[in-house]
Amino acid sequence: MLSILNQSLDLVGKRELAEDQLQEFITKTLKHEVKEFTSRRDMFNKKELENEAQINDFEFYSDGYRVGVFIELKEDNIIPFKDENGDDIQVMQLFKKKDKEFVLDEDGKKIPTGRCIMKIKTRKGYMSIFIGLRKVEAIDQEHFYVLVGGMSTKWKVANSEEYEKHTKKKEGVEYTDYPEYTLNAWQFGEIAKTKGGKLKIMTPDVNWKQEEEDK
Repeated sequence: MLSILNQSLDLVGKRELAEDQLQEFITKTLKHEVKEFTSRRDMFNKKELENEAQINDFEFYSDGYRVGVFIELKEDNIIPFKDENGDDIQVMQLFKKKDKEFVLDEDGKKIPTGRCIMKIKTRKGYMSIFIGLRKVEAIDQEHFYVLVGGMSTKWKVANSEEYEKHTKKKEGVEYTDYPEYTLNAWQFGEIAKTKGGKLKIMTPDVNWKQEEEDK
């Protein structure tokens, strides 16, 4: 028992789960997705929902600290950014900043970091994903994934020229229908089917390698 308690203390403040714990978290995420989708699809068939789009309107799985987001990573599900030449890019590498200003090297050029941002379509709409460069390089575009990390939600105030954003809804304030989701992706697992039709969760080693930008 003392050994188990000690393991729980070791996890305090740690974002990344050990391999078996990550596998378990992803499994719970997938079960949550299937259960909630099936339930809400039945509600729609019984005309308990106003429209079909509401089938996907349920919360992402969470253990109270980290969130699991099931996605299909393909070109149609990615909103591109524009690079400095005006060309479309699917992943934008972030640059070092200090006091909200870019840090420049001796040649006056911006210094890249090991962090990137992507905009990916999820079942609840598009989401900004912050993820380490090495993890981006380990993701294949044409597969299903569960991204695991910390999520924040911002609600945009309706009928406002400034479009003030709130992280929590306030009583008496009217908001737009759809929030903005941001996920700081700490880990991920790739979801595939075996020849027998069962789901297989693959968790690349890059999940547990401490990256310099995460220190």
